[in-house]
This record gives sequence, structure tokens and C-alpha cells, in this order.
Amino acid sequence: MGVTLRARLNGREYQFDDGRDIRIGRDPASDVVCVSPYVSREHAVIRRVGDGWVLEDRGSRSGTYVGDRRISSLPINDETTVRLGDPREGDELQLTPSAVVAAQPVPAAAAVGANVRMGRPTGVYRTDKPRIRIGRAPDNDVVVDDMLVSRYHAELLASAGAYEIVDLGSHNGTFVDGRRVDRAVVDESNIIGLGHQQFRLVAGALEAYEDVGTVEFESAGLSVFVGEGRTILDDVTFTLPENCFLAIVGPSGAGKSTLMKALTGFSPADKGTVLYNGRDLYESIEELRPRIGYVPQDDILHPQLTVRKALGFAAELRFPSDVSKDERDRAVDEVMEELGLSHRADLPIHKLSGGQRKRVSVALELITKPSLLFLDEPTSGLDPGFEKSAMELLRELADGGRTVIVVTHSLQSLHLCDRVIFLAPGGTTAYFGPPKDALDYFSQSDYADVFRMLEREQQQQDFKGQFEQSAYYRRYVSEPAARARLMDKRGAQPAPPRPAQRSWGGQLSVLVRRHLAVIAADRGLLLMLILLAPLLGFALFAVLGSGGLKLTFGDVPGKGHVRTPNTSTMNVLFGIVFCVGLVGVVDSFREIVKELPIIRRERSIGMSLSAYLASKLVVLVPFVLVQSTVLTLIAVSQQNGPKVSNVLSPPVLELVVDIAATGLAAMVVGLLISAVVTTSDKATPLMAAVVASSLLLAGVLFDLRDKPGIRELSYLTSSRWGFAAAASSVNIKDLEVDQCHEPPQQSCDAAWSHTSSAWLKDLGALGGLMVVGVGGAAYALRRQDPQPRRKG
Repeated sequence: MGVTLRARLNGREYQFDDGRDIRIGRDPASDVVCVSPYVSREHAVIRRVGDGWVLEDRGSRSGTYVGDRRISSLPINDETTVRLGDPREGDELQLTPSAVVAAQPVPAAAAVGANVRMGRPTGVYRTDKPRIRIGRAPDNDVVVDDMLVSRYHAELLASAGAYEIVDLGSHNGTFVDGRRVDRAVVDESNIIGLGHQQFRLVAGALEAYEDVGTVEFESAGLSVFVGEGRTILDDVTFTLPENCFLAIVGPSGAGKSTLMKALTGFSPADKGTVLYNGRDLYESIEELRPRIGYVPQDDILHPQLTVRKALGFAAELRFPSDVSKDERDRAVDEVMEELGLSHRADLPIHKLSGGQRKRVSVALELITKPSLLFLDEPTSGLDPGFEKSAMELLRELADGGRTVIVVTHSLQSLHLCDRVIFLAPGGTTAYFGPPKDALDYFSQSDYADVFRMLEREQQQQDFKGQFEQSAYYRRYVSEPAARARLMDKRGAQPAPPRPAQRSWGGQLSVLVRRHLAVIAADRGLLLMLILLAPLLGFALFAVLGSGGLKLTFGDVPGKGHVRTPNTSTMNVLFGIVFCVGLVGVVDSFREIVKELPIIRRERSIGMSLSAYLASKLVVLVPFVLVQSTVLTLIAVSQQNGPKVSNVLSPPVLELVVDIAATGLAAMVVGLLISAVVTTSDKATPLMAAVVASSLLLAGVLFDLRDKPGIRELSYLTSSRWGFAAAASSVNIKDLEVDQCHEPPQQSCDAAWSHTSSAWLKDLGALGGLMVVGVGGAAYALRRQDPQPRRKG
């Protein structure tokens, strides 16, 4: 049987050919979904009557209209347009029966996105000008109200019937069929994407559409394999109608988080694909990423900041730099109002309840108005009251025009969802459909019993096979999938270049200001940064005595009044080097790991890794320089020296440089520690090991020259080279020759020699440690990035 009815609503086209009833309404389970507030959940139905169709109003609150006439029943014999909910403002539903469809010539552009569903139509523009500029600014030819679009974003160039789209240096990019381009030739077979906007050429005109959240989302045969082909996600298939609320549930080991990562594109499945309005999400991930919100289980927040400041910094990172502060503030105010946070706007996040903190995490994602919102265990750790409130919030977000997908253990609120997918151990689908039907399908009295059954009988029952043989599978999986017009898939592609919302310098500015705001708001951290160096400096002042850096003389029998060794010099230098190393590593060893959830999320939306690490250095380097200077000046204030130097004058300046370089190297080692661990608890013992190694491997407490292996290992410590630089500067062989057990003309260690070349080599080694540390931190963080689909 051919197509017998074509329907068009808000730019979305539907085709029906099986003669069944076609349901229209706000309910996501409807065949034609309309999210207008004028439309009832079950608004109307179209039934096959004989050889024709009849539209019947289902007693909707606001009615169905032809012109100004409210109708209860209407035969569809010809192309017909009705309005849903209001005769003037209601959404237009266009209905075309098969006889009319067959009689109409198909325009050349009909094939455009035949399997791709466009958003809400926003306009049609003539293309008879040689240059059509698109952007937010009012003097563009095509003006769009979308803060993901730059003021002057792109141009469409027309010449002799050919067209070319040119990006104008926009921050979020211009896309053709999901691929970011600087310039590209386009025709009626291409879809142009800018922010939430989509454009296509039709019969010489430019049609404009906006993704307003009404997205159909499909998982098609998703499978994930690990190790030697072990399956942890097995052929998961489902179709979600627009504005649907889906819960992913199942016992431990069922693959819930794996499925979530595959659906978001963070970790693509090894087999199968994900379709966003008919478009392959994996192939178009760069364009579609801003339309997807993801709230991980861990809060993606700086708890020291107020709600308003946290959202403000998030808006700066996500929006182009040409979006004004007033525009960003309005976006923040709107999302706080939507989530009921306005009265908490100026309260630090750490003072909010668990449920309110989760709302702030959701608000961070809603700033860019995503069509899809994913949440991983949003009710984890909440008491039953907050848990119910959180699920009710997600229900409201779905009703407001979004598709919401949540991994949850919250069984008491599953009735709020439109769909639920139960995963069995091994990542197989045990059930997909409305929650109310799940208990009947499993023959259980409550959802907890379903969980226990899935765990207890995983070896005895083929849950996947049983479900695929059921009427529920045909109704909720196979029939919707058959109706969906799937696009041709071109196979797995490598991950596209990462999008960038702002220039590198713009991101650096935002990240530095946010870091400083976090420090200023955390009084304990601020006091530690201010007081640690002076306290250690005064401790050294108290225990080191005086005169440790001066030449000493004494009466020696038979020699008279001659030079004698200064036995305090090593203690003075090593005490300062060890303490500044401790300051440096303490400043930074938790700096990255405490932000890992935030880093992962912001990397996925385009944050530059180098800008992030640079922001840490821009803030921490001045702190360490000041701390090193204060500690050194206090510690040497009664040591009567130094009196000599290699290069810099006065000599104390060169010693300050030595100690500052040591502190900076230790700080970078702390950043490396913070980048390689996954929790703050793991960072502490690793930091202790680094501090202990700096004590043992500096070459001061123990002579390492005759200990191969350990000697080379000491080259990796900042204390070894920091002490060497300081020893070279003060000319330690002249001050404390007895420690060398050698004639005065020889140095204990070549690196301690009082020469400019030895001193510069020592500083060069410290610089090398810094470069290796920053590079290692970058490598460790890059491993946290979303991975492309594996080929093969």
C-alpha cells in the first residue's frame, strides 16, 4: 500500500499508510505531537473511513478550527488546513490525502532531508541578491534571535544560479550537513546549520527553520563491546516521540551508564547509531552538541560561587564573545525563573539543599536551550521528598518542549515518565514502553520486584528474546521504528574537530576570572594561600639560628686565625628549598581533580584544554612567586648573606629566583598529581609520596653520587635542582667545604659549582620539569575526552 495520508505540523512531515487511527495531541505517545499550550494531551484523532479519512476532535479544551469555525468532525477529501487550540494563534496542521499527493508534482527539493525532520519554520528569503548575510545583528539580511549565533555569522553568496556559504569567523561555527566549514558550495540537497537555526535552498529561495526542542530521538541497534568481544550493551533499539520523558533503569551491571554515554555521543557505540530528527548524531555531533544538555551524577558546580555567578560564568563560556553582558544576564535570569532559583540567586551554592544544587546543575545546561537533556542519577543522595520533587521538575521540563532522558534508581516516580527502558545484566532490553504497562508485562506487583527478578533470573531467562516476541515490542519498538524514515548511514566517521564557543583568549579570560572568584569566595583557601609561606618562613627563622650564609673564621691550633667551615649553610638552603616545595605542591595538588566533572562537561562543549591549564598557571604562578619571595626573605633575614651570586645582583635576588623556580616546579608537579588521579582522596597520598621523595632525593641528607639508579631518579625532583641552584648561587663550596669531604677547590656536586653555566643548567632543569609536568597534565586530561567510535 502506498502513502495514504501526509501531515505537516511546525515544519515536521508525517506519512501514514497502515490505516490505523492517527492520534494528535501534546502526549509524547501521540502519532502527531504538538507542544502548544493550547493543545490538549489527547486533542484529536484521524480515522480511516472507507476510502477516505475523517478528523475528529476528542473533546479538547480549546478546540479544533477551520478558519473561525470550531469543528468536531471533518472529512479529509482534499488538501486541508486546520488550527489546533485557537483559530488565529493555534498551530497549523496541514493534511493531504493520497489522491492529492499523487497528483502534485514533486519539487526538486523534496528530497532534501527526506529522512531529516526540520524544526519550526521561521521564514522564507529571496536569494536574488549576490550576498545574503545571516546573524543576530539587526542590519543582517536574515536576522535570527539565537545567542549561539554570532552578530555577523555567515554569508550566502549567489552567482549564476550557484550558491556558496561562507563563515564570517563565527564562534560556534557554520555547518553543512553536520560538518563544520569555513566555506562550501551548497545546493538543494544540503542543510545549513547555525546554532539552533537550519536553512535549506528550495526552488531558488532560502527556507529558515529553528530547532525549538520538538525532537524525535532514536536509538538504532546500539551495541558496545569490551575486551575480547564481551558485550556490555546489546542491540538497544527504541524510538522516542517529541517531548518525551524516558527513564533508563536496571540493576548494577546492566549497562545504564554505557547506554547514556552512547546516546549522548560522549562514548559512541561500537555498532548501531543514534538519530536526532533523522540525522546521525555521531556524524553531526559537532553541530548538534550545543543542542544536547548533559547533567552528570556529580555536581558540575563550584560550590563556593553564588548561583548567579556560577551561571554567569557558564553563559560566558557557552555564548559567543559578541553576546553582551545584558543579554547573558537576561538568559541567566530566565533560566533561574524557570527552575525556581530566583530567590536563591545570590546564595553560595554550598548553602543550598541537595535538590536545589541539582536544579542549578540543570540550569547550567538549560542556558543554551538544548532540545535534549540527559541526566545521570539526578536523584542520587536525595531524600524521598527531594527525589520526588526532582522527578516532577524533569516532567515539567519535558512538558515545556524538551526530550528528557534520565538514568535513575527512583522507582517511586516512574509513573511520571512517558517511557521506561528496563535493562537486564549484559545490557539487553528487558522492556521498553509506558511505565504503567511494565508491571503487567513482568507480572510483578511493584518495580522493586522487577529489579530483583532481573538480577535473580538473569541466567535462567532470555529477557531480550522474550520481549522481542511480545506485543509490547511490536507496539512500542518495531512499529515506531518502521514508521520512522531512517536516513542512509555512511558508516562511522572520525570524531570531528572540537567546537570552540570563544576564542582562546576569551576562554582564558573567563576561566581566570572564575578561578579568582572561587578563591575569593573560599575564605579557608584564601587564608591558606596568604599565611602558609609566612608561617613556614618564621618557622625557619626560629629554628635555623643566624649567620648560616656568612664566611666564618676561628682560631685553629698551629694555623692561627683562619677560615672555618660554616656548618649551618646546608641546613639553611635545604630548609628553604624543602618548605617552598611543600608550598608549591600544596597550592595545586587538588586544583584539577576537584573540578574533573566540570572539566569533562566543559570540554565536551568546546573548552580549550590549553586555555584551562593556562588559566591555572596564570592564577597560581603569581601566588607562588609571592609566597617564595616572602618565605625566602624571612628565612634569610638573620643569616648574614648571601654575599655572592653568579649572575644577578644583589645576591639575595638571585637566591629568591632560585627558590621561586623551585616553588614553581613543585606547583606544576602538584598540577600533574591533580590531573592523573580521579578523586581528591587519591591525591593526598600521592602528594605525600612526592614530598617524601623531595626530602630523600635532594642529595643533601644522603650522598647519591655512588648510588646508580637512585641518582638518576633524583633528577626528576624539584628539590634536587632547586638546592643545586641555591648552592651554586651562594658558593656553598666556600662556605661549607667540610661536608664535601674533598679539597676546597672541588665541589660536592658539579651542579653546585659556583659558575654561571652550572647555575643556568640547574634552572634549565627546573624549567624542563615544569614543561614535562604541564605536558603530562595535558595528556592526562585529554584522556578524559569523549572518544570516537572504534572502527572495524
